[in-house]
Amino acid sequence: NNLLRKLKIKDFYLTGFTPLEITRLRKKNKENKSLTGFTLIELLIVISIIVLLTAIVMPDYAARRRELDLKISANILAQSLRATLEKAMSAVEYQGIIPAGGYGIYLSKQGDLYQIFLFADCDNNQLYTIGDTVCQGLFPERIQGQDIELKPEVIIENLSPHLLPGHSLHIVFQAPDPVVFINGAKVIGDDEAEVTLSLRADPLETREVIINRVGLIDLE
Repeated sequence: NNLLRKLKIKDFYLTGFTPLEITRLRKKNKENKSLTGFTLIELLIVISIIVLLTAIVMPDYAARRRELDLKISANILAQSLRATLEKAMSAVEYQGIIPAGGYGIYLSKQGDLYQIFLFADCDNNQLYTIGDTVCQGLFPERIQGQDIELKPEVIIENLSPHLLPGHSLHIVFQAPDPVVFINGAKVIGDDEAEVTLSLRADPLETREVIINRVGLIDLE
């Protein structure tokens, strides 16, 4: 096409094309040229716009995602507490017996590390008791497969009230009212337990899960 563009009509004898054919080829060559892709400058402009939009949108998206993870984790914990309460109220059997002290949730934290799991209060002391033979002399109180995992970016920021050492919180539900025990003591009046969750990257971004004396679980 470049060769044809340089040709004069009078040179048609050298190419074997007639003047009309050369004219058509020149026209087609111009049309093809008009259909070429973006220039380098145009591509650079488009890339710059994409980079700019990404820089604006991505941090906001990441922050929104972390906030959502925090809300989801608070809901996971609240639903687990409600499920534990339901086990106690329904007198669900554990390893063939109905736990004398009902069912509870054990929470502990050490720095960014935490543990949350369900347990059966077999020895009726309203606390989680460590040991492999607490229930019927055969089984541990900790219920296998009932550990609670929060989202990876979420941790326990605070437990209130908590027992030392270990910064732990024991919440136990007993039928039939229900009766709620916090760290081995029956909840009365306005007493309540509060679990504060936060983001690893932003400890000031928090959600609270609150348990009151009648077993109501609230999110704040």
